[in-house]
Amino acid sequence: MVKVTKWSKTKKNADWANYKAEIKALKYGILNNVMFVMKELFRFDKLMFLCIFLFAFGFYFSNLLSVYISKYVVELAAAGFGDKRLILICLGILVGISVSAFIAESAGNYKGFIGFRKFNDHLCGEIMHKSLTTDYENCESSDKADKLNKAVNALNVAAMNTPVNVRGSIRHILEFFTYSAILSVLDIRLVPVIVIPAALGYFCERHKMLWVWNMADFWQKSERRISYINKISGDFRNAKDTRIYNMQSWFNKAWKRSADERLKWYTEQDAWEFRHNIFGSIAAFIGDLAAYIYVIYLVMAGNIGAGDFVLYFNSIMRLSTAVKDWLNNFSGYQWISNNVNYIREYLEMPDKTNRGEGKKIPDEKC
Repeated sequence: MVKVTKWSKTKKNADWANYKAEIKALKYGILNNVMFVMKELFRFDKLMFLCIFLFAFGFYFSNLLSVYISKYVVELAAAGFGDKRLILICLGILVGISVSAFIAESAGNYKGFIGFRKFNDHLCGEIMHKSLTTDYENCESSDKADKLNKAVNALNVAAMNTPVNVRGSIRHILEFFTYSAILSVLDIRLVPVIVIPAALGYFCERHKMLWVWNMADFWQKSERRISYINKISGDFRNAKDTRIYNMQSWFNKAWKRSADERLKWYTEQDAWEFRHNIFGSIAAFIGDLAAYIYVIYLVMAGNIGAGDFVLYFNSIMRLSTAVKDWLNNFSGYQWISNNVNYIREYLEMPDKTNRGEGKKIPDEKC
């Protein structure tokens, strides 16, 4: 059984120092990396680029109209369903919800089923081309092999998470200002009551992900060994040599040793994330609960009607979700940026071999 050494104070400080030095040494920053992916996406697939904005605005208007339909349905019921103006408003909102939801769903389906796969294959092709054309010394270097492994593992993050984060940021920014304005009409103090606990959850999430990123180097070699063994053992051309040289036992032991080591890191990561998730959930719950209690008190005191109560109650939920998701986007951008750096670092790996036109072969015979 492989034992993962727990952090001592000295080891903890050394690991964090190495991590900070690694982040400082990264060639490109967050904005530069996000712009790199978005420019590459716009150049490669303009429809998917457009779908990012269509999904963000479609989802935003669908949620906003859903908040208002609840308000007007309650008011219509209170009026005995005899108010034609309210009936027309409800029907108009329902049409708006259907159209917005259709736009968001269509844009999301293209991105998920077609656009993501195409863009992922495009980036994968760039890495494959570099791997096939780079210097032989780069292929044989263990450090360069780790770079390749990191770049391949970063493909999904760069191709999928970047568009998802960008469209999420657009939507959450719109939601933040919209629902803050709605709640400010009732009481502006509700906004910080909801936003501050959600911000605490963000810093908790960021602290969680910093640890995961810091520890990533420790399991790269395990993943590379597991990938190598799976590749070799799955190739039937090697079956004869494996039997002749009795390598089955060696492969089994090597795979189990690497898998146990990786599993231990998964266990450490799961425990770390669980503690942070508990704290973040409690912080967000306290803020939401305080806002809900205040709105319930106002409706019980007769200061707001049933329709306004439904509007403000739903706005609290939407604002809380928007702030938490928006801040999670910020935490995700660091993760995305680091992964994009891995891809760009491998693609920009220097080659020393001459790649010019070279000299022509002499026509004379020997």
